[in-house]
Amino acid sequence: MVRRSIILIALIAAACGFSPVVVQLIPRYEAPRSEIGVGKTVLLEVRDARADPEVGRRQHGLLPGSRIELAAPIETTVRDALASALRRQRFTVVTEGTAATRLSIEVVELQYHPNGAPVGPRITTSASIRAVATSAGGRYSRVYSRADQDAQVIGTSGHFNGARLSALLSDTFRQLIADEALIAILAAD
Repeated sequence: MVRRSIILIALIAAACGFSPVVVQLIPRYEAPRSEIGVGKTVLLEVRDARADPEVGRRQHGLLPGSRIELAAPIETTVRDALASALRRQRFTVVTEGTAATRLSIEVVELQYHPNGAPVGPRITTSASIRAVATSAGGRYSRVYSRADQDAQVIGTSGHFNGARLSALLSDTFRQLIADEALIAILAAD
């Protein structure tokens, strides 16, 4: 009886380890308040340009584990977070139509990679967005990236994975909003 119970628990644990993990991205970046965007309308466009829509896979021992999937389209998450940051700078943000000033964002990368080591497993997470700003002041393009590596905690939850990925996105947004050259193009007359 005890043996059957142990086998049943092991099978349930194995099944859970290979079921997809859905993560909620919640970038937490509050841009500093500024008056630089007063009277400026910015058309914000976001596109998912990742080569592979899969964020990554968790690892269970030497085996690749469950897929990591996003709960919402990445375009929506990025658009909402960046629109909020630009509004704190007093820009009027629109997501449809036309405007003389445009900020086009491409999500180039959002990845979660275990290193495959059976002892001391580590994960590498990375995020990268490309921004192209155009206005009467000219055109500006730059890629904002962040990567991190940490020990993989055994039995990490989807919440843990989502928090790591959200922190990386938050750092790329912080880089973008802090880029004075990009903000100057958006604020140009």
